[in-house]
Amino acid sequence: QVSAVDAARGVFRFTNRYDFRTLEHLELSWKVEVEGKPFATGPADTPNVAPGDTVEAQVAYSAPNPIPPRTYLTLSFTLKEDQPWAPAGHEVASAQFELPGGKAKRPSARTSPARFNDSPTRIYVTGEGFELVFDRVRAVISAWQVNGRDLVLSGPKIDFFRAAIDNDRPWDVGGAWQKADFEHLTHRTDDVHVQDMGATVRIAVKETIGQPALDRRFICDYVYTFFGDGAIALQIHGVPEGDWPTTLPRIGLTMTIPLDLRRVTWFGRGPGESYIDSKQAGRFGLYSMDVDEMYTPYVFPQEFGNRTDVSWVSLTNADGIGLLAEGDPTLDFSAKRFTAADLEHARHTYDLKPRDEIVLSLDYRHNGLGSASCGPGPWAKYQLHPHEFSFAVLLRPVTSRPA
Repeated sequence: QVSAVDAARGVFRFTNRYDFRTLEHLELSWKVEVEGKPFATGPADTPNVAPGDTVEAQVAYSAPNPIPPRTYLTLSFTLKEDQPWAPAGHEVASAQFELPGGKAKRPSARTSPARFNDSPTRIYVTGEGFELVFDRVRAVISAWQVNGRDLVLSGPKIDFFRAAIDNDRPWDVGGAWQKADFEHLTHRTDDVHVQDMGATVRIAVKETIGQPALDRRFICDYVYTFFGDGAIALQIHGVPEGDWPTTLPRIGLTMTIPLDLRRVTWFGRGPGESYIDSKQAGRFGLYSMDVDEMYTPYVFPQEFGNRTDVSWVSLTNADGIGLLAEGDPTLDFSAKRFTAADLEHARHTYDLKPRDEIVLSLDYRHNGLGSASCGPGPWAKYQLHPHEFSFAVLLRPVTSRPA
């Protein structure tokens, strides 16, 4: 086990978890990556640690100067020689540390101002190479085209629903969520206000989300800022009122995008799915896969495919054109060809029929997974209780492959 004493100076604490052997059969190496791209790698001296003991040692490594944001150092222990159970080079343990550096800067290029035309039912926002339609009645983006290509089919909308997982049912939280009927919450548009801010267009939405027959609701505000280059800064704020269940499934946004934007690339934990209480095995890195590769075929269909601690995610077509979402500073996301309702109501994998669109979730938080199938539910610190919340997302068009 490795922990940082001072990662910037290369000082670490090494604990030998073996009961009867030292670490002499292992080789230590290091790797530095900047936003998932290799910068440098090399060998290091394996520390001499007796079984069950802990020592401090220094690892000499190379890093950029100055250190950019999202720079990570990975230490890896591998077998020196073949063993009966694994070949030489097999990784036995690893640890990853973010190196202190500058803060990530959001793009500031705004080539021309955004403009809008208003009507009783729609707001039309235009800028350099893009056209967007905002539905006043449903308070949602109903179309977004960049250079004639569709980027968004509908959304984003605040969403609290996720399909129940196996661990939810024994804990009975799934039953409480079903009674609360998060799947069918009503979105009532209370106000939509559009304003010309000079170089940008601002749309402020007030919405009540709840069940009309019950005395509980979320009072939610969306603030969209549309820039002339097609970027959209979205700020979300919500306040719960009334008697909600002790926990919520999730707090986030759901939107649908065209199926041809099926190449999913992100910087964050990966490559597999991860959640707030099940993520330590996910290394920070740059990952990319087809949307169908993100599907986890659980025997009993349920929530799947979330990625945590994500700085940004893009969904692009074969030409590298598409949509990028950036957290502030991070977000959770999933990209599926199923809605949460599809997963909730299916009983077998063959009940699921992939949609001809992608359901993209950009989330503030999920309730923890826990282990109630065979043990306790999520620890208290991983439970998502109803509370006042705020988060922000930046959406940007991707118009070409990165250089």
